Amino acid sequence: QMQATLQRIWSQCLGVEAVAPGDNFFELGGDSLVAIGVAMTASHEGVELTPQDLYDNATLSALADTLVARHASGGLSSQDTGDLNPAVPPNILRFLDGGLAQPGRWRVPLVLRLDSRVSGPDVTAVLTAVVNHHDALRMRLVNRAGMWEQHIAA
Repeated sequence: QMQATLQRIWSQCLGVEAVAPGDNFFELGGDSLVAIGVAMTASHEGVELTPQDLYDNATLSALADTLVARHASGGLSSQDTGDLNPAVPPNILRFLDGGLAQPGRWRVPLVLRLDSRVSGPDVTAVLTAVVNHHDALRMRLVNRAGMWEQHIAA
């Protein structure tokens, strides 16, 4: 039952006709944005699933087994991740492992024109609040002994 539900959700969100039990979410074209879509679609169907579940259980059968076990044990529990570093998503790992001969090439410069009533300190305060609220905006990728890690600055 769970596997059939996930097959339908993956097929819909990934835009593929068929999904086999051993298929890998990321190899089928999944990424972090699609993972969010899968989690939302699953939620609408009464399945407790987080995007992180897809990173931890990338194959359909592994994810189905995990969700069935979770349901049997009472569902999701809130966990404090403390100082743990989140796993680097597979799509980012493929990009990083391809080599970054020109890392600056991947930056996107942006210039905004603000109304004269908006002050520099206002912009600083707003940007600081947004960055403090969203971990991903404080994240950096570090290569330690050939292994990529994500670190979130305090």
